[in-house]
Amino acid sequence: MSTIIPFVRPRQGSRAAGIDSRRIECEGQRVRMGLRPGTRPDRPVLFVNGIGANLELAAPLLRAWPEPDIILFDAPGTGASPRPVLPMTMPGIARLAMAVASAAGCEEVDVLGLSWGGGVAQEIARQYPDRCRRLVLAATSAGACMIPGSPAALAMLLDPHGFLRPGRTGDYATALYGSDLDGRRPWLEEQAEAVIPPDQLGYLFQIFAGITWSSLPWLWQLRQPTLVLSGRDDLIVPAVNGRLLAALIPRARFHALPGGHLCLYAHADEAAALLRDFLATSYGSRQ
Repeated sequence: MSTIIPFVRPRQGSRAAGIDSRRIECEGQRVRMGLRPGTRPDRPVLFVNGIGANLELAAPLLRAWPEPDIILFDAPGTGASPRPVLPMTMPGIARLAMAVASAAGCEEVDVLGLSWGGGVAQEIARQYPDRCRRLVLAATSAGACMIPGSPAALAMLLDPHGFLRPGRTGDYATALYGSDLDGRRPWLEEQAEAVIPPDQLGYLFQIFAGITWSSLPWLWQLRQPTLVLSGRDDLIVPAVNGRLLAALIPRARFHALPGGHLCLYAHADEAAALLRDFLATSYGSRQ
């Protein structure tokens, strides 16, 4: 059961991406939900963003991928969603995510999870096999059993007010987006300005959820057609993690994108083309 709370005045990034945001109350949490209407409303996508990332940061992908209706939300402790009283588990966040989809009027969705959100997406596929039609896992892993990235890049994630802060995203651009950034300063500045720094304790709660969870014991049970995407130069979640996911999920395929951890944003046009093709060719094939 969810309750709609008054409309939230959109930030610049959400206006540019056509996102209508509002606060809802579900699973005992107040959450900011975003809705981006597309040209194919019959194929809604639930998007679960990375750790500490507010929904405006998805704008590059949304602009490149206009077809589906996309449901987004700020995870508790992120963006305009207050932190929970107690830490939430990945299964609990998955239930919250599907409550958001229900509040948007969607019984069935395709689910796209980026980085930390890819763990939530895997949980959604496990808990809700009849509601999760297709699964896309980007720059993510099987959780606590992941093959770790560069220690320096991983240490960066421990300071969200260092890298998730307006004006600072560019300082960490190579780890986040890859080394192919020549001539992309305006794009980096747009990303930096879209950032809403997360609540520090809420961010630690999200780290706790990730490091106490693993999908490795049950990946073989997932039956959704699955696309796994990884950045070739990802220093945070190396691409070998994506290859492992694709090997263990029965109906998965793997594709490497250029760029780093946020390849889904830095190479949005190429990512959108892959998403478009995957959803078109796999539709109607669920067993």
